[in-house]
Amino acid sequence: MEGKELLNELLSKRDYSGNDADEYAQFLSTLMLHLGEELYPLLEKAKSKNKKLALKRSITESDILVDEYTVSDITFI
Repeated sequence: MEGKELLNELLSKRDYSGNDADEYAQFLSTLMLHLGEELYPLLEKAKSKNKKLALKRSITESDILVDEYTVSDITFI
């Protein structure tokens, strides 16, 4: 499955319920705004490894506000 199709499938789970699938869909929406089509290969790699995308710990635990995420800010969990 191509990255664009994966993204659409995952975004379809956005239902504003706050469950895990909904929160992941919201996160992917944010990443799409920051990364654009660079997100597609990351989604394909995550799918092949049976993983999800996440921000690196150095980003999430930092006191510094980040205005824009890049591919190098993403990890697989």
